[in-house]
Amino acid sequence: MSRSGHLITNDDPVRCALTGLVRSTDKLGLLLHERVVYRRDWKLEDGKVAIVSGGGSGHEPFAAGLVGQGGLTAAVAGSVFASPPAGAVLAALRKVAGPGGVLLVVFNYTGDRINFGLAAERARAEGIRVSIRFVADDCALESDNKAVGRRGLLGGIAAIKTLGAASEAGKKLEFMEKLFDLVTEPSTLGTIGFAASGCSLPTGESGINLNPGEVELGLGVHGEPGIRKYNVSSMRALVAELLKPVQRRLKFATSDDLLLLVNNLGGLTEIEQLNLITSILEELAALNLKVSLVGSGHIMTSLDMAGANFSLLKMTAEIREFITAPCSFPAWPTLTTPAGEIIQTSETKETSNDDCKKTVSWDVDGTRAIVSKVCNSLIASKDLLNELDAAAGDGDCGSTVVLGAEAVLEAVNGLDCDPSAFFYRIASALENDMGGSSGSLLSLLFTAFATTIRISEEKFTAKVIISAFSSGCKQIMEIGRAAEQDRTMLDALCPALRELQFRVQDPWSNMLCLTLAGKMTTRAGADATKNMTARAGRASYCKDRDSAKVPDAGSVMVAIAFEALA
Repeated sequence: MSRSGHLITNDDPVRCALTGLVRSTDKLGLLLHERVVYRRDWKLEDGKVAIVSGGGSGHEPFAAGLVGQGGLTAAVAGSVFASPPAGAVLAALRKVAGPGGVLLVVFNYTGDRINFGLAAERARAEGIRVSIRFVADDCALESDNKAVGRRGLLGGIAAIKTLGAASEAGKKLEFMEKLFDLVTEPSTLGTIGFAASGCSLPTGESGINLNPGEVELGLGVHGEPGIRKYNVSSMRALVAELLKPVQRRLKFATSDDLLLLVNNLGGLTEIEQLNLITSILEELAALNLKVSLVGSGHIMTSLDMAGANFSLLKMTAEIREFITAPCSFPAWPTLTTPAGEIIQTSETKETSNDDCKKTVSWDVDGTRAIVSKVCNSLIASKDLLNELDAAAGDGDCGSTVVLGAEAVLEAVNGLDCDPSAFFYRIASALENDMGGSSGSLLSLLFTAFATTIRISEEKFTAKVIISAFSSGCKQIMEIGRAAEQDRTMLDALCPALRELQFRVQDPWSNMLCLTLAGKMTTRAGADATKNMTARAGRASYCKDRDSAKVPDAGSVMVAIAFEALA
């Protein structure tokens, strides 16, 4: 009999859960505001390489359960199935970074790539030595474009275990980068899974439509579509089907020394999981493949999803040494019960590159009025953007945009400072309050926009503004791994940028001409997305969903903003 709901009544279940974890051990500490769990015994003066990872909550014990000796130095938790903000990741980096540097392990999802990437860049600007690596071990789906890539799954835990052991052994950052690349090389590590149901979120059901005896092969840990539905005749037959894409990727040899890691996604019974392990071992033995190490448990779940995934890792002697090295973190698993330490909030630094002072003459009042007009226009478009987003996403674009617009209105209210500081303040408001990948991308755009203005030797002219706009678009493309024709906000931004760059060369052009040009090109770009297939962001995993020939919500958001300018 299925459960009727969750026993979660707390308004902040993630912080409450992290508090419970930290209070059950004397080895961990918590930056409560940022939701960062860290090792209390970590000594910066030892010069060891710190390892930081994280992601959305709902996958417990990942990632906080990986913090401990021989594992992560710190883990950052987002809301359920949502990437943690860049500011929280930066707080983790500041907490554990020492002379040995930090290796940031990121699971390959758009929001995580953006937010962890943004945090890494900010940390480097503060002088923190940071290297970033991405886990992409999914064998179920091979994206048909480089913008998305494979999803990061269970195999990343094996990579973290090897890195943790290497750090304890005093290995340098350069060595650990190579070790990570060795462990996660596409022909070395692969993960595949299945689910017989979706998961029930604290706010409602997030399910998939399956008949009795049917599973979905390769279903994502957030409910993203997998390979196909499959009628299960036996566990052994299911395993044989699951191993096919893994074999294609790893190209096994009978001499391979294999680690098998089996993970319960949350709702599989223990007897089902044990049957799965038996079936995997028997099927691999039938293929004359040697599994010398097996590990299983609840490692990286998806709330109460009834399913499992498993990873196979080809071990060299060096990898095996690190995989088998002693460790003490719950998810591998080792548990202790003493009380821990709680820090209500960390001491945060001002991350803006400018103090909020006005040292140059510019029309700050006029700019504030324009920003307010744009924000109010976006707020009025909430329902339209939600409706458009529901066709190919999770239907919250408008609600997210309202959060960002309201935060920007509050941030610029009465603000009287230089142009760069003005736009840095907008970027900060979007990062901290808007949420989602869109909030991070727009924060990235305005951060680059403000930086270009700050370093420009010219006054705040149309040419400088368009140059700053260009820098922002480039950062979205680079960090977001997206391009024009990917059915994103770039399909409205890029045409506008080209038109503005062309028109600004005309000595007769004025700001009215430029804004009118931007208005026309962004709307045309947004309309063109009706016939595009999503190739970036979470929507790219949902290609089977009918978008009903509606424009991309993000591109329409851009068009609405430009229309408010004109």
